[in-house]
Amino acid sequence: MSLHHTHLVHRSGPNRTDHRRIGLGISYIPTHVRCHCRTRLSAMLVRGADRYGYFDDEKRPRADYGAAERAVHAEAVARFREANAEETLRYEVAAK
Repeated sequence: MSLHHTHLVHRSGPNRTDHRRIGLGISYIPTHVRCHCRTRLSAMLVRGADRYGYFDDEKRPRADYGAAERAVHAEAVARFREANAEETLRYEVAAK
């Protein structure tokens, strides 16, 4: 298990098994926090009320591995990757 900031350089040794390596990323943030990216991210409210609206609401899944649920997941991942690429570029420019 590893707990770290998304942009912290980190690595592990090579996977020398026949099994794929799986990662799971979970971010818990208060609703007043917002991302400064141009890409609008989505999030699922797990407690309380969102009075700020900085993220698009991710609806709770109704079916395990349903077509609609997979589509929502794919869109969320695509948004995250786009925002992450944008933030990585911002860090690289700031480091120069």
